Amino acid sequence: MYLAPKSPVPNHPRLPVLLVRAAFKGQTPGQIEHALAERGWPRAWRGGIYSFHHDHSTAHEVLVIARVTLGGEGETRLQVGEGDVRMLPAGTGHKNGGSSPALLVVGAYAQVPDWERLPV
Repeated sequence: MYLAPKSPVPNHPRLPVLLVRAAFKGQTPGQIEHALAERGWPRAWRGGIYSFHHDHSTAHEVLVIARVTLGGEGETRLQVGEGDVRMLPAGTGHKNGGSSPALLVVGAYAQVPDWERLPV
């Protein structure tokens, strides 16, 4: 899915957002982190997703097990279920558009020297 730039969210001009459904369904967070590291996503974290739009301009990000809004205000909400993988190119705006207290996200950043969170 390609997302057009939407001020102030740049989104990525050439790379699409990718969704792989149920890729990690039934796996523990530790198993997911291990699988991500083996595939070049070593900087894993556990938690949630900010409730405000933000992006990481210098790093691609992978999110597993989440429901998020992508692309900036006014974009379509995408339902994502357990084990689903969302790969976000650098600059893609995203936020948690609502979730249950049980939500757990395993996320990771591509191998880059540093990344930052840019609120938009």
